[in-house]
Amino acid sequence: MGAGLSFDLDDNQLQSVAQSPTRLPQTDDGVPQHASAPAPATPHHPALRPAHLTTAFTLFTVDALQLWATTLLVEPRLGPALPAALAPLLLAHALLELYPGYGLMEHERLRRRWIAGSAYSAGLVLALTAFNTHAALACGVSALIFMMLAPLVQAIAIWSLHKLGFWGTSAYCMHAPRPQAATYQTLARHWQLGLIPAPRPLPGTPVILPPGVAAGLWPDAQAALYRLDDAGLLTRLRTNSPRLRLPIPDAGRHNPQMAPWRQLKRSMDVLIAAPALLMSLPIMMICGLIVYRRDPGPVFYRQQRRGLHGKPIIIWKMRSMYRNNQAQLDALLSRDPVAASQWYASYKLPNDPRILPGIGHVMRKYSIDELPQLWNVLRGDLSLVGPRVFVEYDLKAYSPAELKLRDQVLPGLTGWWQVHMRGTGTNQDKVSYDLAYMTHWNIWLDLCIMLRTIGTILTGRGGL
Repeated sequence: MGAGLSFDLDDNQLQSVAQSPTRLPQTDDGVPQHASAPAPATPHHPALRPAHLTTAFTLFTVDALQLWATTLLVEPRLGPALPAALAPLLLAHALLELYPGYGLMEHERLRRRWIAGSAYSAGLVLALTAFNTHAALACGVSALIFMMLAPLVQAIAIWSLHKLGFWGTSAYCMHAPRPQAATYQTLARHWQLGLIPAPRPLPGTPVILPPGVAAGLWPDAQAALYRLDDAGLLTRLRTNSPRLRLPIPDAGRHNPQMAPWRQLKRSMDVLIAAPALLMSLPIMMICGLIVYRRDPGPVFYRQQRRGLHGKPIIIWKMRSMYRNNQAQLDALLSRDPVAASQWYASYKLPNDPRILPGIGHVMRKYSIDELPQLWNVLRGDLSLVGPRVFVEYDLKAYSPAELKLRDQVLPGLTGWWQVHMRGTGTNQDKVSYDLAYMTHWNIWLDLCIMLRTIGTILTGRGGL
């Protein structure tokens, strides 16, 4: 399957899934403001230009120090030759626009790092094998270790720069048909993109186009053009003015149910879920004993959910609530209108009385109650990454066309919504994030979500 998902929907259904046609921005008096050349202004955003250089230099230095330290740990005798040996990889990173990497999705940064690292490792091993096999293998091993650790180290560096106010460059948002505030909120939530809304377009400033606006309508040929959806997935439509860079396009979109992606995704599921299930058994045993002591009864339970192609599947979970939780919920909703409005907005309660005190909150915060679903991953009922396998009342938020689209992708244990919203989003957020994942899918997005899931679980962020 080529780029993009090919789903079995008729024209009317596709129109209901797609966002409505957009209009160009309007002035305050409601007159359409046709795309025109940016107003004369300062060539660069004065507050952000120094931060841009500082950020690029900092990320380059972090990579250089990490690669240098890793190589010395593997083979200390390479000290004098290190600059010459390491320079090609760092140069490749720079040519792939990773310093600083504004406007690149996290999974795209991960992909570019692995492209550069794989090519560097293979080339270095081939080049040095004839002269010094030991040195060649040492450099290759160092590069592989660096490739595995660098995403985490860079994420920490970017987070630190963000907290210090050095992360980001100005970007102009064409706000039709959504209010500007919606786009601003999306960019603030996904600050890792490094795009900070500017009040007006400046020459060469990146421009974020709303759905439906063609890239050709923006007249500034020097500006990079992007399209941003409500789920924070950014598509680069055009790079900025030509400069020295490697001509590697962004990752394409693929159908996860078509070969070879289905086989690759399934292999990843089995290779990761099997050891993860074995390692989680002691945790499940300890939590199960505490749950039984708190509220005697079955510790594990089964639920019917909607699987691939709409077929019912049975998933396993650990109990984190009282056994009579449904009766408790019905009684609460009937007597408390505030709780009822919260429930029907997101099907979650911030202070849920059904959850077992202590152990129940811990299990839900760190997703321990979801660990038995690793067995469902091994069985093939679920994938590690995919749309959330919601219960029936959650699926009421989907239109028929959206639900048909969702049914064509295997549900997942974690996903784009879980690592960003988790227990804090609305029903519409669930729909937006699931649809964005399905229509932007590639294997690098799955890898990025897996890495983010580890951080989300360890910090307990968003768990209810």
